[in-house]
Amino acid sequence: MTLIFDILDTYHHLKAQEAQLHYQGASLTNPVAWHQSLTRNWYLKKQKRDQELALLETVQAAACWPIDRVHEIHPEVPNQCPLCQQEVDKWHTCWTCPNLLQIDDADIKDNNYLITQIQEALSNDQHLHESLWLRGLLTTEQITPSQNHNPLEEYSITVRHIEYIPSEASPTEVKPQPSLNRFLKQHLPKPAPLEPLDTPPAYNPPVT
Repeated sequence: MTLIFDILDTYHHLKAQEAQLHYQGASLTNPVAWHQSLTRNWYLKKQKRDQELALLETVQAAACWPIDRVHEIHPEVPNQCPLCQQEVDKWHTCWTCPNLLQIDDADIKDNNYLITQIQEALSNDQHLHESLWLRGLLTTEQITPSQNHNPLEEYSITVRHIEYIPSEASPTEVKPQPSLNRFLKQHLPKPAPLEPLDTPPAYNPPVT
């Protein structure tokens, strides 16, 4: 089993190196933690929310085409946000556009604190995990347990002796249980009485 896990880990490492060369994949320096990253996908699929699932998979696959991506391939298309008319970078469409905070939607309003958080991080030149914030993909180094979760070297175990106290009933007192025959007689339906058979007349031999 260990050999199988080693083969899978090697495969995921090779795929991570390949993914770094694609759009919004520069931060995939470690394999993607697929179990944690796809938890929301499984929930939406179970709820049969197909439109939300399709949108989420499009974002995770980096299949979105914001203005800046289109501008890289077609320079004749102006790199300008249609909402705020500002120049667009990779963070603008999802996080830094000022019009995002004005959208009247419950789901977006609940996540406005994330918009503020990432805008402050970008203004302070802090490092942000591109694939996490733009594609929702966790990598293995982001879910590595801290030292607080490591197994303890010593375990303090206390064994206590609990004195047995017998119950008030005598151990020799046994309640009689009905036998199987009695149970069947009580619960099975009684057979219907047999109808009398037509008996042939008695044979009387002739007297000679």
